[in-house]
Amino acid sequence: MLGVTGMSVNQGQAQNSSKAFYLAYQRCMEQRPLPNGQIQFLVVPAIVCAAFSIELGFKALVLRSGGSVSGHNLKELFSALETPTQQQIVSAVGVAEGEFNSSLAEASNAFVEWRYIHERESANANNEFLSKLSKATQDALSK
Repeated sequence: MLGVTGMSVNQGQAQNSSKAFYLAYQRCMEQRPLPNGQIQFLVVPAIVCAAFSIELGFKALVLRSGGSVSGHNLKELFSALETPTQQQIVSAVGVAEGEFNSSLAEASNAFVEWRYIHERESANANNEFLSKLSKATQDALSK
C-alpha cells in the first residue's frame, strides 16, 4: 500500500507522479551499448516523460499554493505558478528570462505532440531545456 502524508491527496499524488515520470525520463535517457556498436536510448518516451513530469510538477506547485489548474500546456501551467516559484525555476534552468519564455513556448505542447509522434511527419524538442526544466521543477517541489 502506498500513502502520502503531510499534504493534500491531489497535491501529493501530483508531486509523487511528477517525481516518478522524472525518474522514468532519466532512465529512458540512459545510453546502452548494443552488440552492433550503436547506442540505444529511448528518445520519444524520454521526451513524453520529461514533459509529463513538468506538467504534474507545475500542477502540484499550484495546488500547494491553494490554486487549481488543468490541461497539458506547460506555458499556461507555468503562468499559474506564484511569481517567486516562477523566478526560482527560471533561475535554476540557468538561462535569461527571454530565452526561458521562448523555450517554454516551444515546449508547451511536448507531452501531447510527442505521445502522438507516430501521427506526425516530424517534430522538434529541445531536450536540454526539458532536462533542465524537469530538474528545476523537482527542485522546486522539494522545498
